[in-house]
Amino acid sequence: MDIAVAVAQLLGGQPEEWSASGEECYEVLTDSPTVPIVVDGSDAITANLTIRDQGPQPNTSIVFRLADKYGLGVFRFQSASWKFAADAHYIGEKLANIRDESLCELSLEHVRFTGGNQVRASYRKPTIKVLKPWNDAHRLIPQ
Repeated sequence: MDIAVAVAQLLGGQPEEWSASGEECYEVLTDSPTVPIVVDGSDAITANLTIRDQGPQPNTSIVFRLADKYGLGVFRFQSASWKFAADAHYIGEKLANIRDESLCELSLEHVRFTGGNQVRASYRKPTIKVLKPWNDAHRLIPQ
């Protein structure tokens, strides 16, 4: 719980217990719209489909460190977003081109639209922007 509290202090939000066991038993729903992260190569992002009662559902995850607190350890972001799953291969290619740890931005973009019958809807779309090699960037970020 100490690490979850540290993340909440850094990024805003509240640490909460998550319905998982082992080391991944806490989550922090942060107030930050964008989080600078460090990703270690293309193997850090995975996307697959699972079959649920309502049909196939994507499960995409990325393992990372926080750029602003690299030493806190390794974290995981998971999403069932179809768009994030579709982008996973593209993100992996960008990470592979760097061939080392990469500085990235993890964001939850707010998307709004008006559908049929003028029904308004909105959702948060996860995005990852690969910026540059971590070796080039970390000297600029205080630890």
